[in-house]
Amino acid sequence: METLKALAMNKTTKKYLNKQVSESELQSILLAGCSLPNVGIYNNLHLTVVQNPHLLEKIADKIRKAFDKPDLKPFYGAPTLILVSSIKEKGNYLGVEYGNAACLVDNIHVAAADIGLGSVNLWTFVNPINTMIDELELPEGFIPIAGIGIGYPADPIESDTQNKNKSLQINCNYIK
Repeated sequence: METLKALAMNKTTKKYLNKQVSESELQSILLAGCSLPNVGIYNNLHLTVVQNPHLLEKIADKIRKAFDKPDLKPFYGAPTLILVSSIKEKGNYLGVEYGNAACLVDNIHVAAADIGLGSVNLWTFVNPINTMIDELELPEGFIPIAGIGIGYPADPIESDTQNKNKSLQINCNYIK
């Protein structure tokens, strides 16, 4: 698929089929996720792929309690949760872990769209699960800072490959 077409299909999916992502598709999107533009500053990142339904439900319960929303479906039914965890960088690269995590998650979104999977960005729930470090089997010093849900979309993802009727959604100024 062409990059612009994949980007046009890169939309939040909030309803998934009850079918697990295949191992080959998972490996493809993880590899794409790790194709970061910053060369060499990856030792501060760790990926955790959660597909165990019992652990997903335990994480969801933790999030529901933290937000006091008993009916919340934090992963929208996505059968795979990918967590990006990090340790804080020190010295000249303060905050680089957040930039790398954002690039990684975005690469996964685009790769998922490219192979017909849906995805949803899951940033707000990471703080409530920081007490689950052992269950998430994270290396010492790492905490979750971002997440993404992946799965087969229940409804087809439409694309606007021509970008017709689109305009910049973010204010932009030009300095020439």
